[in-house]
Amino acid sequence: MIFLQHNIDYPAIIFGIIFLVIIGGCIAMFIYKQKRSIIRRTFRKIPEKNILLAKENEYIKVIGNTNPIDEPLIAPLSKRRCVYYQITVEQVGESGVNNRNTNVIIDEEKCINFSIESLESKAIVKTTSLEDSRMVHLKKDRKFTSDIWNGASDNLQTYLNSKGMKSTFFGLSKSMAYYESVIEIGEKIAVAGMAHWIESDHKLDQYSSKNLCISGNKANKLLITNDPEVMDTN
Repeated sequence: MIFLQHNIDYPAIIFGIIFLVIIGGCIAMFIYKQKRSIIRRTFRKIPEKNILLAKENEYIKVIGNTNPIDEPLIAPLSKRRCVYYQITVEQVGESGVNNRNTNVIIDEEKCINFSIESLESKAIVKTTSLEDSRMVHLKKDRKFTSDIWNGASDNLQTYLNSKGMKSTFFGLSKSMAYYESVIEIGEKIAVAGMAHWIESDHKLDQYSSKNLCISGNKANKLLITNDPEVMDTN
């Protein structure tokens, strides 16, 4: 009987995996910064618009405060009432002395249509169209962690379980970071999108059966942000 020996270069394989994780992290950071840059640049080019003066099929910018028009969302990690949330969960691993690499294992967003109020007028922001017709950039305003010394809270564990995941491995807690971004009820945000006057049951304007709806498409995306730099630029 002939036995074939396979010389497996485990250090090379491990190095390759670490390299791919680092590259993936760099790409994710590049995409995040690119999205922020695109949104900031686009908002600078558009003058702020009075909702009542918006024209049909005009690409407009509105800065105002949010309100739900239906039942609001509840952010899974912080339990805040909101109209949009984004959650990123990273598993943290060791790649050597003083070196850490991260792997994104959950990247989730959820949104509902909502209204934005500016200068005592309101418009509907339609977020529930195709995902590639909108771009959202928010501050990551909540961070939670778990590791071998501090296990995940019941709330974090419940969220992971809902995604078919666990915070432990062979009884030991994994090192994980949980980031949550939300648009809270009443929060000041900036929105840019296509203006359409539509018949609506929401009746945001007591003097008219039509409401302004701000939405997006592949060519003219709906942009949403709570970036202070955008809000301070009129």
